[in-house]
Amino acid sequence: LSSMLWGLAVSGFVHEAVFTGALATARVLDLGPQQLANIIWACAKVLPNHSVTQAAIVDLLPRVAAKLMAFKVQEVSSVMNALAKVAAVDGEDATVLNGALVLPPYVYQRVYAFLHFATPWVEEHLCNLSSQTFTSVVYVCELFGLTQDGKLGKLVEQQVIDRIGNHPRADVLQLLRALLTSRISSQAVCILAGSLAQNFQKLHPKEIRQLQQLAVVFHKPRLTFPPDEEKLYSWCLSLAVRKPEVAQGSIGEASGDAEEGPLSVYTHEVAKGENKGTAEPLEQDTFNDEDLSDDGDSILILEPGDFSYEC
Repeated sequence: LSSMLWGLAVSGFVHEAVFTGALATARVLDLGPQQLANIIWACAKVLPNHSVTQAAIVDLLPRVAAKLMAFKVQEVSSVMNALAKVAAVDGEDATVLNGALVLPPYVYQRVYAFLHFATPWVEEHLCNLSSQTFTSVVYVCELFGLTQDGKLGKLVEQQVIDRIGNHPRADVLQLLRALLTSRISSQAVCILAGSLAQNFQKLHPKEIRQLQQLAVVFHKPRLTFPPDEEKLYSWCLSLAVRKPEVAQGSIGEASGDAEEGPLSVYTHEVAKGENKGTAEPLEQDTFNDEDLSDDGDSILILEPGDFSYEC
């Protein structure tokens, strides 16, 4: 069953009735770690925002937690990648940074409980995860507020800084979105924004659109249309020098304000208020210099059998 769903997801097959029926069968089966990971990943791959996937999360995450010590790193990574997709708001027209907050409460609570339970695993393995999996783990933990304080928060901050030279730009964008509201003045945000500014001329059109979307949502409600590339570059520089109040103004000028005024101050206060919540997700399209296709999972998952597969 898990092999079938995995294969359908890899091939891009989307049929709600098939996944609904398979999930109903899975509920009564004694599934092992690889099978649980494959089913959760497959549902999130083809139906990330669908009730079928949310049902899989609610039903299967407790079983993952019960067997977590038997899971291989790749299998936990697959689950984390799936949770990152479920918690995201997909599409370039996303209007909220933190998609996790729009999940049904029972789904949010189940994911939060699992992540809280898995925090020791994350702390142990974070330094050795691949770039894509590291980004997904940090991303989903930030969204659910698990890195605000304590050991994990400090570990995430340091790892983001240490890995900056090895992250594809897609991961840099996703990490920036995850960290932006909760850690806007942190060194990690400074480093991420500085990397984007340094490589701004190399950004592909799709990456520019993603960054524009992030700027618009971050500055909502003041900014309602994408800033031009010059203002976008200035915004990245402002974040890089740890001047969030300047970053607010640099994009705000795109709405016609020549200097910071009451509206800019209000926007900054809104951002600070949102900072008390969880961080916010970047759309899940992932790409690099070599591959600009729309299928951007790059999720490391165990292929049915004994092989590893990156799709």
